[in-house]
This record gives sequence, structure tokens and C-alpha cells, in this order.
Amino acid sequence: MPTIQIKNITYHPSIWPKMIGEASRDAKPGDLVQVLDKDGGAFGWGLWNPKSRMPLRIVSHSSEEIDESFFDDAIRRAASMRREMLVLDETTEAYRAIHGDADFMPGIVADKFADVLSVEITNLAAWQRLPRWIPILHECLDTQRVVIGIDAELARIEGIPRSGGATSDNVRSVKIREHGIRYEIDFSTGHKTGFFCDQRDNRKLFASHAKDRSVLDLCCYTGGFSISAALAGANEVTAVDLDETAIEMAKRN
Repeated sequence: MPTIQIKNITYHPSIWPKMIGEASRDAKPGDLVQVLDKDGGAFGWGLWNPKSRMPLRIVSHSSEEIDESFFDDAIRRAASMRREMLVLDETTEAYRAIHGDADFMPGIVADKFADVLSVEITNLAAWQRLPRWIPILHECLDTQRVVIGIDAELARIEGIPRSGGATSDNVRSVKIREHGIRYEIDFSTGHKTGFFCDQRDNRKLFASHAKDRSVLDLCCYTGGFSISAALAGANEVTAVDLDETAIEMAKRN
């Protein structure tokens, strides 16, 4: 197992370059590595990429060795939390299924939109593992298609190749329902993974205050708050955004 030694003890998951001590010669970009403290003692496990702005991402402080199955289990645990504990499927077809470090999966954000998985990759290690992770995500989330987003400049810094690896399916958009309201998600022009799932409960709360009122929705994006207010009985709704493409999507919604 390759090893990376750090100069100082920290329990933050992101390790900056100046905190890195020595790297074993067999440590390659994207590797799962054992992390050692400044005295050479076992400190944890992480994902390594010397080219990255954040070269080491800690995933575990366990004294026992971990392998790639650690991430398989992390995916299943994250999906179970959303589907069985939070029972999100009862109220929405769109939610964040994997949230990077918070789910012990640095470098990947994955949102479920009906049968489509929208994935955003931010480091080499996550990109390398996508062929293994995507089938597990599909199995756990009942999705069938995937859209993969990688920022070009970030890919250059991380050393993510332009070709090879997992690829997106040919899907431009998908329709989902949230609290009974239908929205269209456009992956080709949308921001981030396509929709701001984290505002789900805020849209519902906002709608509960909109009846018989005039509503101004600034930075409306694809109209989530505007549509919620209109359907809740607002007298009038004005939606404003600088992005003309987003406005067109809001009109379609």
C-alpha cells in the first residue's frame, strides 16, 4: 500500500500541499494510500494526487486497512440514508444522493433525477473510479442513465484525460416531480448538476406564504420558487434572471 506522510495532525478531510511530508515512490495519482503522521505512525487512509490543489483527501481514520470496497459501502450507505431513513422518494424524484466528503466520497457529487443520475466530478481519483461506482449507484438509486460533468480547467489541473473512462449517456433533459409539481431539468444548459435540489423544502415553505400575495422572484433560474408560489395561489408572480436560457426553461415549466 502506498503511503503519504503528513507534517501536522489534522482531522479536516482536505490536506493542503504545505502539510504534505513524504510520499512513497509507489504512490501514483489517484491512488488509495495509507496516511502516516509525522512520526511514521498510522493515521488514516486517503486519495492522493500530487498534481491537485488539494493533493490528499482523507476518507478514514480507521486503524484497519481499507480497500476499494470502502467506497462501495459508502455509496450504499448514502443511498440507504436518503431512501430509507429520509424516505425522499415519497415527496420528490430529485435529490442529492452523494455529497462528496460528507459521504466519504471526495470528488463526486451525484444527484438523482427520476431515472437519470447527474454526476459532477472534481478530482482524478473519483474520475478513475466512475466505471466501478456508476453501476452501484444505478443499482442503489433505481437509475438507468448518467450525465457526467467535469469542469475543463479543473480537469487540466487534476490530470483527468479528455477521453476514456466512464462516459455520459445521450440524455439532454428529464422531467421530475417535487411535492407534486413537475419540472423539466436541462442537463445541457443547466447550472451545476441541473437543479438546486437543496432548496426543495424552502420552495414548499415559500409557497405556504404566497397565497393572495404579489411575488418577485429574483435570480429565478428555472422558476422553482415562482411556480411554487403561482400554484399556491399568489395573485401575481414576476420572475427575473440574467440567464435567458434559464428564463426559457422557467416558461416551459
